[in-house]
Amino acid sequence: MINGCRSLSYDDRLERLGLTKLEDRHSRADMILVHKILNHKNNTYPLNLLQKSDRPGRVNCLKLFKPRSRLQMSGNRFAIRVIEQWNALPNRVVLSIDEKTFKKNLDTYMREIRGQL
Repeated sequence: MINGCRSLSYDDRLERLGLTKLEDRHSRADMILVHKILNHKNNTYPLNLLQKSDRPGRVNCLKLFKPRSRLQMSGNRFAIRVIEQWNALPNRVVLSIDEKTFKKNLDTYMREIRGQL
């Protein structure tokens, strides 16, 4: 254990150490994978795993189509759970040229969002 952190809460420990929440790290990894899939950088997934919407969104022009699911269990699938988060990203993030630029823009956007909360 790190000295001085034993009595602190999870959030206080993260703040003191300069780390992000596990949930934020998972969502960042999901968005990076979506970017790779949409830009065909990762050929291990089927082409129709994520489908672009016919109608571009107000927030970003690479809006994904979210299929309806009757079962709650299917809502936890990768292809379903990432859609709302991806569709909420602004154009300056989703239209990044390469993966490095995408990560930088995504991190900046996530810091802005955390600052508003």
